[in-house]
Amino acid sequence: MSYLFWYKVLFITELIVAEGMLAYAVPRRPKFALRLIGALLICYAAAFLYPLFGINYTWYGSSIMFFVLFCVTVAGLWFCFRVRFSNVLFCAVTAYAVQHIAYEIFSFINILLFDSDVFTDVAYGSDTFLPSAIAGVGPVEYIIYLFVYTCIYLVSYTVLHRRTALGMTLRFNNLSIIGFTSLVLLTDIVLSAVSQYALPASDRSWQLLVCIYNILCCIIIFYIHMSMVKKQNAEYEKEVISELFRQYQKNYRVQEESIQLINRKCHDFKHRIRMFASGQGIADKEAVEELSDLISIYDTSIRTGNDALDIILTEKSLLCREKGITLTCLADGKSISFMKSGEVYALFGNILDNAIEAVMNVDDRDKRCINLHVTRKSGIIAISSDNYFQGELAFTADGLPKTTKAADGNHGFGMKSIRALAESYGGMLYVTADDHIFRMSIVIPDNFS
Repeated sequence: MSYLFWYKVLFITELIVAEGMLAYAVPRRPKFALRLIGALLICYAAAFLYPLFGINYTWYGSSIMFFVLFCVTVAGLWFCFRVRFSNVLFCAVTAYAVQHIAYEIFSFINILLFDSDVFTDVAYGSDTFLPSAIAGVGPVEYIIYLFVYTCIYLVSYTVLHRRTALGMTLRFNNLSIIGFTSLVLLTDIVLSAVSQYALPASDRSWQLLVCIYNILCCIIIFYIHMSMVKKQNAEYEKEVISELFRQYQKNYRVQEESIQLINRKCHDFKHRIRMFASGQGIADKEAVEELSDLISIYDTSIRTGNDALDIILTEKSLLCREKGITLTCLADGKSISFMKSGEVYALFGNILDNAIEAVMNVDDRDKRCINLHVTRKSGIIAISSDNYFQGELAFTADGLPKTTKAADGNHGFGMKSIRALAESYGGMLYVTADDHIFRMSIVIPDNFS
């Protein structure tokens, strides 16, 4: 058997590993394990059974072979993952670009250090494969091979992982860009094959130049695809934040009607109790007052000058009372009258929900307190909140705290929605966490008076 026979098996292994790393965020089809086993068997059967004739030992024969094997892995991805063909092609082309970057970097090192005298060069030959004499390959070359491929694959996985939001699945509907990068990659693969057969082994300068060119082409392809992921990530975040905002608006309308009704009923009920106590001559005035105070819990007296703020503060103050949390609020509701009611409800709902969740985990009950301030001063509208928290709080690269919830859902978007709302009015969001105290401040220019 020739070197090329075994190299195509190694190639499809490299490609499958790269595709497996990059397809982790893609929805899987039912009975995924069985499908995966079947796809792997088909891929390796294609690699072993692909015919090798004289045409295969030419640049166009090798190019066709690698293209056919690539198409087999694309079919395997389509068989295993429940996504559109554009998504499958995206993962496959990205994986092939990563594999080819690793291959070209390894080839570059071989040419530079070993005069191209290792299996990435001889693999294209028709000579009989001899394990004991692979053109002088030694342990150092194998270590370099493993090191290069491991580093390139891990870096690629890390880059994709950091650009993929929690809960986001890769989905692309535009085939034109993926088609373009596929064409560029195909051209690059053909050029790589041409360089193996057309350029003399002694011409190291041209071989190095071709390696550099191929590496740059594949890096550009990878960059374009990561830009697509970044754009989709931004669209996904916008979609989630919009959905959260719609939910808060829906809750606002429901809470507005419910609280108004409860306030009216409680107010009437409190007066009826006092009238009944006076008419019946009940002597235990303390019991009557205690019952009236109990009802007053649901008869809100929060008046900030902003109806939406009054509603959310009433709702959260009742929740805090139930959970043993002290909520202190000093708010000039009129200072945020330029905001829509739904925006006010969503903004302060997110702020207080995050604070309540944090203080609920604090063991010291005396530290289960939340302070909220809304003020206007010197042309600035300042919204600030502080609360204790327990444990360690890490921050993302954009300065927002990382979610402590599980990664299976739309978590971590509350702070992003707060920042997005502040920025929509020309404001800024600042967050700090020192000595187990979380402080959040929003500063908005007072240009809405």
